[in-house]
Amino acid sequence: MLCHCFYMHQSHAKNDWPTIATACILVACKVDDAPHFLSDVAFVAYEIAHKFNPSALESIRQREFFRKQKELIVVAEKALLTTIDFDLDIQLTYKTLVVVLKRLNIPDLAKVAKVAWHLIDQWLQTSLCLQYKPHYIAAGSIALVARILEVKLPTEKGKIWWLEIDVAPEQLDGI
Repeated sequence: MLCHCFYMHQSHAKNDWPTIATACILVACKVDDAPHFLSDVAFVAYEIAHKFNPSALESIRQREFFRKQKELIVVAEKALLTTIDFDLDIQLTYKTLVVVLKRLNIPDLAKVAKVAWHLIDQWLQTSLCLQYKPHYIAAGSIALVARILEVKLPTEKGKIWWLEIDVAPEQLDGI
């Protein structure tokens, strides 16, 4: 989400994606109250980004190169925070999905939840998470999974399920 928010305002061509992604991971760890040392995040991120280039992997083990990498990440972290106006109140769709699924009495709940979770994983790689609120995406995932798996979604006392979570049919279709 942080990467999406950053690149919504900044150029891909002017910003090194591995460095920005590493800064996003570092900030996300801090926001989630699971901080990690900059050195650890920098080392692992560099190894992942360059796993197919053995000579690059040797570079990160050199003290001066590693120091410069950490400096780049700190600069990228400042650019990230400035770009997103320090707005770190990011709502992920997963928690919303769980809440929505608990409210609905869905047959074969485990299977619906698993497939809907997978859809959300895929959709987070798109800009959909910037276009719609988390509960819209959760509802859209449930609706799509219900169509795919041919699961009838509940209606209680004449109320349609999507009304219970304040989503309109147009929003479900859009998602």
